[in-house]
Amino acid sequence: MPKITRRVVDAAEVLAKDYVVWDDELPGFGLRVFASGKRSYVIQYRAAARSRRYTIGLHGVWTPETARQEASIRAIGLPVVEYFERRRIGALGTYVFRGQGEDNAFGSFPNHWQKLFKHSPLSDVTPHVLRHSFASIANDLGFTKVTIAALVGHAKGSVTSKYIHTLDTALIMAADTISGYIQGLLDGIEFKQTAYALDRGSRKAALARFLSKAVAGDDEKAEEERRLAA
Repeated sequence: MPKITRRVVDAAEVLAKDYVVWDDELPGFGLRVFASGKRSYVIQYRAAARSRRYTIGLHGVWTPETARQEASIRAIGLPVVEYFERRRIGALGTYVFRGQGEDNAFGSFPNHWQKLFKHSPLSDVTPHVLRHSFASIANDLGFTKVTIAALVGHAKGSVTSKYIHTLDTALIMAADTISGYIQGLLDGIEFKQTAYALDRGSRKAALARFLSKAVAGDDEKAEEERRLAA
């Protein structure tokens, strides 16, 4: 699997059936080559336990570089999602963190780091240190290098790029667990358990909770369908 560049796009062979060339750096990002010869950029992800594919746009209208920027996604934990939601209350515009102009994103964050945190407890901490700390906590919680790399976006050469092509449920659950643990530490909680429980009893309990909710959901759906039919 190559990194998708203009040369790769132009060299992609037209076959009897459509196919996708997956990028080896950005999970889920791909080039769809149609039997007709046209090419489009796609992103594959998971939502509601289903694999979904979104078309970014046709090659020519989009370049490999602009399509890659559009496709750059990361799983983020629920505490982060809820923080963003609170910031969006009453806000105007497209972006959570607004930049200059009518509706522009806040850009060049690394260049503003020292200015933003100059007189705060984070004044001597760099973004790289925070990234490393997140990965270290994830490792302490028992997550694999593949999962951690997918969450923090490791560069070319990582084993992640060879195997992960969807933003799947397991990755979102990992992000929730790690972010929730970090939020707890920030709130002053002292955790007695510092690793994810993988003993058989814990696994059975988690599976039972999931299945009971799934069955309850099916029963509620069936009841709703019966009510509408009546």
